Amino acid sequence: MAVIGQDDLVVDVLRDPEVYAATLGFEEILLYAAAIFVAGWMIYRVTQRLELALLIQTPVFFNDSNFLSLSPIAPEALLYGVVILASALAVAYGLESDDARRRRFFPVAFGVLAGVGLATKVTYLPAAILPMILLDSWVGVIGYLLGASVSFAVLSIPHWATVYRA
Repeated sequence: MAVIGQDDLVVDVLRDPEVYAATLGFEEILLYAAAIFVAGWMIYRVTQRLELALLIQTPVFFNDSNFLSLSPIAPEALLYGVVILASALAVAYGLESDDARRRRFFPVAFGVLAGVGLATKVTYLPAAILPMILLDSWVGVIGYLLGASVSFAVLSIPHWATVYRA
């Protein structure tokens, strides 16, 4: 019986895939929980009201399909986290009164989240269109598209090298 970690990674994964699947599933759940926390923190930071911060975190618990679809290895946990963060960011954008922050931070943050969402799963595309409607200037939309493009490229180009080997 071999101890996990003594052979190379491929041999270890093939020998005991359940350990690695459980570890990946646990990491996805941690990312999901971190997204819920950050969403609440963002709203609390903008509004200084704890009840609104808790309110943005509760919709996750209203639908049991959020938890039923979290299999050990699935992109949905990361995608749900991105959607929660994008929702909190949209609320924070609507409540933010600082125009400079609205012009600089929010388009790039929306873009990074859209790039992560699209790199995770292409079904995020309809949600990725919404910030273009929400942003109130063409400069913001261009910043959003640049942020989304860079984020998507950074996350997906390393994968292309493994898929499209010559």
